[in-house]
Amino acid sequence: MTMNPDDPALTASEITAFGAPKGKLPRRKLGRGTVALLILLRIYVLLAIPIVAYAFFKAVAH
Repeated sequence: MTMNPDDPALTASEITAFGAPKGKLPRRKLGRGTVALLILLRIYVLLAIPIVAYAFFKAVAH
């Protein structure tokens, strides 16, 4: 009997074993523009966290 990955009767362990990569994948090289966008996203998130926390606590206290 062959395994079909689209078969809904497969268990989670069977799906993991069936779809697991055979070896370690190489690390992806990102371009300078992509790295810059990720750094900007990180800065945006770090700035947004205190703003959201402030708005939340102000709304709870009010």
